[in-house]
Amino acid sequence: MVKLVRLVPMVLGGILIAASPLAAAPLQFRLAQGDDPSAAGQAQSSLSEGIELYKQGDVRGAIAAYSRAIELDPSYAFAYNNRGLAQLDMGNYQQAVQDLSRALEINPGYLFAYNNRARAYERLGNYQAVVADLSQVLRLDANQVEAYENRGVAYANLGQYAAALQDFNQFLATRPQSSRTLFNRGNVFARLQQWPEAIASYSQALVLVPGNSAILTNRGNAYARSGKLQRALEDFEAILAIKPNDAVALQNRGNVLFELQDFKAALGSYGRALDLQPTLAKARFNRGLTHEKLGNRQQAIADVQASRQLFATQGDVTSQAQAQKILDQWQTP
Repeated sequence: MVKLVRLVPMVLGGILIAASPLAAAPLQFRLAQGDDPSAAGQAQSSLSEGIELYKQGDVRGAIAAYSRAIELDPSYAFAYNNRGLAQLDMGNYQQAVQDLSRALEINPGYLFAYNNRARAYERLGNYQAVVADLSQVLRLDANQVEAYENRGVAYANLGQYAAALQDFNQFLATRPQSSRTLFNRGNVFARLQQWPEAIASYSQALVLVPGNSAILTNRGNAYARSGKLQRALEDFEAILAIKPNDAVALQNRGNVLFELQDFKAALGSYGRALDLQPTLAKARFNRGLTHEKLGNRQQAIADVQASRQLFATQGDVTSQAQAQKILDQWQTP
């Protein structure tokens, strides 16, 4: 029996560890002591100018002002922190790391600089460094509970799921209404194939944000993986009631209908998905398998051949080989 390709990866890529932005530290500055003509006083004025420009959305102007402050006072940790934050907003992540590291060299106890540098490392995909910096944040102030959530995301990206769950649970102990963290915790349980726990966490999140399509998608996948196909179908139907042209939901519904052996309905669901998004390679492959179940060999071959080409174009070597294997089986006399 030909095995159906499993449900598509969860939306937004992979297991969907949501990349919530790390909390940006508030801008900090020294209080000026009246009109101070000294270099330190001028540096303070440049820093204050940078803060105002940053608030107005002139990030380039803010960087220039912070740079003047640093020229006047090379030991000005606040200026390095704020310039690093502005560099982060500009997408200059390496420069942000450099500035924030300099701020920490000057002031090793600068909590906000650790937090902002963790944010820069997260954008660079350096999750080990994110964990290290957020751990330092928590050593400096255990009440910075957002660091638990963000460190949990970093641990999950590193595949350290037990540590991720511990951090998510620590955060949820103080912020039980965080649908984002409940969602992320569900995704970690899903990665561990702990389907009942994943479903429970997704369900808690859906109480807080009913109808959220990303959470419904992942819970539907978890139901399907645990063999609860009717419940999975209900979740995908719920998405389509809100977003009838959601191609991923249509593909997932087709997969569940195939598993339920409702091949005509599955064919229709795949067809609608492909009308909306013709490059859905797995939907095309699965429609080919569905045609085969309905005795439509020529249509089946056409779809699987098309999926093989799509897999090749998309770099999915494993699925490309699977499609070729199916074609060889069908075309062998």
